[in-house]
Amino acid sequence: MTFGQEKTYMMEMIEKSVISRFSWKNSKEYYLNLSAGILSSVYLWDTGWIMPLLVVTTICAIGFVFHIMEPWIDSRLGALLARFGYIPLDFFALVYLIRYDGLYNNPWFVGFVLLVCAVGTICWLWYGNNPAIRIFVVYLLAMMAFWVALRFIELPSEQLAAVLYYGSILVAVVWMIIIHGKVFASYNGYNFSLFLLLWFGVMLLDVVSFQLIPYVTEGTPMFTTIPWA
Repeated sequence: MTFGQEKTYMMEMIEKSVISRFSWKNSKEYYLNLSAGILSSVYLWDTGWIMPLLVVTTICAIGFVFHIMEPWIDSRLGALLARFGYIPLDFFALVYLIRYDGLYNNPWFVGFVLLVCAVGTICWLWYGNNPAIRIFVVYLLAMMAFWVALRFIELPSEQLAAVLYYGSILVAVVWMIIIHGKVFASYNGYNFSLFLLLWFGVMLLDVVSFQLIPYVTEGTPMFTTIPWA
């Protein structure tokens, strides 16, 4: 095969790869998210959510283009957009559901989070052979218990509850950074850091949905109340 024939063959293979990326199997995440973004924009057109929705939908559309053209992309940013460009729209949808659709207090949502995250951290206690990680895991389990308890008990001061709750999140994040080598290590061949990332993802959604968004849209002071508690 001559150089010209080899180049032609490679171009044909790339074109076939690009065409195959239009299939539902290879691009269903983008099709679902773009459809949801377009339909949601009609529903949210006259609300303050429309601008961030348009931004994340545009990012998703750009990511879809990069996803289709990925065989020709040599940029790291382009490759990231190609693979994960739909995630900001997913994050927006979760924030909206948590903020306005009662998802955060839905028993199924709470049960799922506890089942996955608590079981993962308990496995850390079982398999972990490092005292530092075991102490950290006990702290995480106490956080989860506090997260659930706030749904049923009322502390004398709502501001005190907010300081304790969001302060515990800050402590956990700083603690994780300090011992990150132990957190993301494997114990007896098992790595449980994914459970921790899921837990911190839920905490991040909490901060964004109930603290950052009210602060930006309504000027509500941050970390003084827990609206869902």
